[in-house]
Amino acid sequence: MRTMAWLGVSVLIGGCTSIRPPQPAVSPETAVVQSDDDVAEAMAYFARGRLFQGLDHNHEKAAVLYEKAARLLPENLELVVLAAKSLVTLDQDETAKALIQSVALHHADSAHAQQELGRILWDAGYREKARVYFKQAMRLDPDDSQAALGLAFLMLRAGDTPDAREWFKDALQSAPDNALAYVGLAMSAIETDDHEAALAIVEKAIEQDISDPALIFFLREFAIVLISQGHLDEALMPLQTLQEFEPYDLEIHQTTALVYARLGHHDKAREALQRWPEAAEQPATVADRLAQIYESGDDPARAIPYALQVVEMADTPLVAWLRAGRLLLSENRPEEAAIVMAKATEQYPNDAVAWMFRGLAYSAIEKYEQAVQALEKAAAIAERMDPDEFSLPTRFDFWIGAAYERAERFADAERHFRRSIEKYPQIHEAFNYLAYMWAEKATNLDEAKTLVKVALDAEPESGAYIDTLGWIYYQQGRYEKALETLRHALEQTPDHPVIIEHVGDALHALDRTGEAVTYWKRSFQKDPTNQEVYRKLKGEGIDLNALKPPEAP
Repeated sequence: MRTMAWLGVSVLIGGCTSIRPPQPAVSPETAVVQSDDDVAEAMAYFARGRLFQGLDHNHEKAAVLYEKAARLLPENLELVVLAAKSLVTLDQDETAKALIQSVALHHADSAHAQQELGRILWDAGYREKARVYFKQAMRLDPDDSQAALGLAFLMLRAGDTPDAREWFKDALQSAPDNALAYVGLAMSAIETDDHEAALAIVEKAIEQDISDPALIFFLREFAIVLISQGHLDEALMPLQTLQEFEPYDLEIHQTTALVYARLGHHDKAREALQRWPEAAEQPATVADRLAQIYESGDDPARAIPYALQVVEMADTPLVAWLRAGRLLLSENRPEEAAIVMAKATEQYPNDAVAWMFRGLAYSAIEKYEQAVQALEKAAAIAERMDPDEFSLPTRFDFWIGAAYERAERFADAERHFRRSIEKYPQIHEAFNYLAYMWAEKATNLDEAKTLVKVALDAEPESGAYIDTLGWIYYQQGRYEKALETLRHALEQTPDHPVIIEHVGDALHALDRTGEAVTYWKRSFQKDPTNQEVYRKLKGEGIDLNALKPPEAP
C-alpha cells in the first residue's frame, strides 16, 4: 500500500475550506445542475473523509467517502483530483479510472483539468488513456506548453526517452524560451549518455538568456552527474554558467575550483574561488576552501600551504587547526604539526582531538613524555563528554600505549595495549606491540607468542610481526628457530636495521660471530644512531668510523 504522507490531522484543522465550493459547469451544454442537497451531502462526505483520514488513519474509508463526494459534485476539479489520487494511492486504479471517465464531461473545455486527470491516469498505469487527456489539453490551448511538458516528463520518468524527447521538442516549438523544456530535453540526452548533446542544449538555453530557477537547478545536478562520472572537462561549462547566474554562491565557486584542481589547472582553481564577490574581504575562507579541495583530492602537499595560511589569521576556527595538524602529520612533518597543535590547544584547551594530534606529533619527534601528557589530556577531556556525541578513535589506546612504552612506562603501556586488544581486536598492531615489549624484556614469553600469532593470522607476511616471533624464540634460547624465523622476517623487510641486527644477534648466539658482525655492520650503516649495535661492534674491535656514511660537503 502506498503511503499517504500528504494527508494528516493538520488538514483536518482547516475543515472544508481547502476544497472550493462547487463551481458552475464549464458549458451550458454539459452542465449538470446540482441541488443544494447534493452540495450539502457532498461536503458531508468530504468532511467525514477528512475525519477518517486525520483521526483514525482509515485511508480506505476516506477514499470511499471522497469518491462519493466527487460523484455528487463532478464539476469540482479539486474534489475529483483528491478522490482519484486517494484511490490510486490505495491501488484502486480501476475505480479511479471509472471516476475520472464519469466526470470528464464536466471538464471537457478545461486544459488544466485535462492535464490533471491525465496525470492521475498515468500514475494509475493507464498511459494510453492518459495521452488522450494530455492531447485534449493541447488542443484546447495550443499556446500553452505545460501539457506537452507534463506528458514528456512522465514519459521520461517511465523510461520512454525517445518519445519524451519528441514531446519536449514540441513544447519548445510553442514556447522557445521555456526553461523546463530545455531541461527536459537535456535530461533525455543524459539518459542516453549523450553528454555532448546535453551540453549543446544547455548552451542553446543560455543563448536564449534563460536564467530560470529550473535551469539553474538542472545545471547544478548536471554538473554533479558529470563530475561523478569523471567527465570533468564537460562539467566546467555548466559550472562556469552557474558562476555567472549565482555569483554569491560560494559552493558553486568551490566546486568549479575542485574540478580545475582535479584537472591539474591549479591557477584556475584559485581564480575560480577569487570570482566569489566576497573573496577579497574573506581571504581566510578562500584559503580554507582550497585546503579542503586539495585534501579531498588526496593532494595534502598542495593543501598544506593553504591550511597554514588559514591558521596564521585571527579567529581561526577549530576545524581549520585540526585540518592543518592532520595534513602535516600525514605528510610526515611532525615538527611543524607539534608547533601548530600547541597553538591550537592554547586557543581551544578543551578539545580532545587537538590534544590528541599534539600528542601524536610529539610521539613522531620522539618527545615521548610530552606525548604522554598530551594524550592523557585528550583522554581526560573525552572521558567527560557524552559517548553518544564524541569518542576518541579506535586506535587511541594503541597510540597512547606506544607512547607509554617509548617513555618506559611499561605498566601503563600494558594497560592500554590490553584495553585495545579487548575492545578492538581488529587492531592487530596492538597484539604485536605488546608481544614485542614483553620479548624485549624477556617476560611473559608464552603469552607474547600467543599474541603475535594473532597478529600474524591477520598479516602473515608482515616482516615486523615475524621479527617479533623470532625475537621471542631468541629470548627463549631457541636460537636455531630464532635464526630461521628472523631470516624469514628479513626476506619480507630487507632493509630494516632492527631486523638485520636481530639476525646478527641470533648468529652470535650460535657462535657464528663472523657472520653476526657482517649483519651488525649492515644494521649500523642503515642506522648509525643505534647505540646497542655500536657497542656490539666496538666489542668486536670493528673500526666504526669506516662504517659511517661520509658527511655531506
